[in-house]
Amino acid sequence: MATSLDTFHGLCASNGIPKEAYEVVPGFYEHSLTTFSPDDEPRNIALAYVDCDLYSSTKTVLQFLEPRLKHGMIVAFDDYFCWSPSQIAGERRAMLELLAHHSRWALVPFFPFGWHGNSFVVEDRRILG
Repeated sequence: MATSLDTFHGLCASNGIPKEAYEVVPGFYEHSLTTFSPDDEPRNIALAYVDCDLYSSTKTVLQFLEPRLKHGMIVAFDDYFCWSPSQIAGERRAMLELLAHHSRWALVPFFPFGWHGNSFVVEDRRILG
């Protein structure tokens, strides 16, 4: 479940996305994202595509994203509808746990994709009144 940086850049280029349009944080989540302080770049994220499969990985990614959330940002979960038959698990569980302790942020369903994915628009409740 790893892609080389060159392969990733190639995939983006083949889909018409220039390198100047995105920033990559390479490495496994638990090793790369945990080295960032909340004030480190990237700060101005428009789209966060979360493809973690597992609850633990998603939790790490959401801890990284939490101080970077902003009104209008889109968060897409590739495996949002993948959970066990006995409980809510994976990406959906991690997202629900994050929101359970946030009175500021709401994630409004935006666009489902495939049978597995769902995206959300981040709304700042302070702006909504």
